[in-house]
Amino acid sequence: MQPYRFFLLFLTVWVIASTHATAQSVAQTVAQREVLCRAADTAAEVRLSACGSLIEGAVYTNLSDYAVTHFNRGMALAQTGALEAAMTDLDTALDYDPYFYQAYIQRGTVLLSRDEPYRAILDFSVAAGLDPLIAEPYANRALALFANKEYAAALKDLETALKFDPTNTAARRSLAWMLSVVPDKTLRDGPRAISLIDGGQQAQTDQVVFAAAQAESGDIDGALQTYQVLAGQDPRAAQRFQTYLMAAGYYQGPIDGKFSPELEAALKQCLQAGCRIGGPMARP
Repeated sequence: MQPYRFFLLFLTVWVIASTHATAQSVAQTVAQREVLCRAADTAAEVRLSACGSLIEGAVYTNLSDYAVTHFNRGMALAQTGALEAAMTDLDTALDYDPYFYQAYIQRGTVLLSRDEPYRAILDFSVAAGLDPLIAEPYANRALALFANKEYAAALKDLETALKFDPTNTAARRSLAWMLSVVPDKTLRDGPRAISLIDGGQQAQTDQVVFAAAQAESGDIDGALQTYQVLAGQDPRAAQRFQTYLMAAGYYQGPIDGKFSPELEAALKQCLQAGCRIGGPMARP
């Protein structure tokens, strides 16, 4: 074999091997970035970098892959509080895949955080249409309906969620809260709220909800004790009570985070009159 032919053969083999190795390296890098982009337990900054490089690198040929990547970046942006940017990514994800159930759920959640409950209701409704036999879209839509002052509809959605999943902790907690604090007192049901919380470990975890349920059940003294425990655990809780009661016209003392006799008397008077600390609110 002539020397130049040997050189050309060597060069060709080297180029093929090098190209193959580069392709493998790129594929591995893309796969690694995909793992980071999709991992919900990864730091938001890491996810943003990974998702961004996949989008900007134009590594996909499938629109559904771009939908998922924009969705994951939207999730990470929402986690950092960049709600406007999150909305842009979630809108893009749904442009790529109009049947993307989780994107509707996440966009509805972001809209609710932006105080746009009506638009959130629409997204959760689409999600319910896409997967009508699970609890999640109804439990989420109930929060948006409550924020939009559609209280009866919110309660109905939570009952629907619990019909599909009776053990759904978030739906049980939300229903207990709403039954205790809903401004339309004809819709309140303290005993049912207590039964939803079970009075056990969940009552210890969700003491604000439990206290409201106690008060609505007629156990004002029990509610006062629960609020006192909360205030003792965190002075900021006592400050919230003081601020709420001052705005409601029951308390004129200092906002100092102390559960004083004056605060206790104001709280008892407020509870007996039917007001409930923190209600109404979309996410207790």
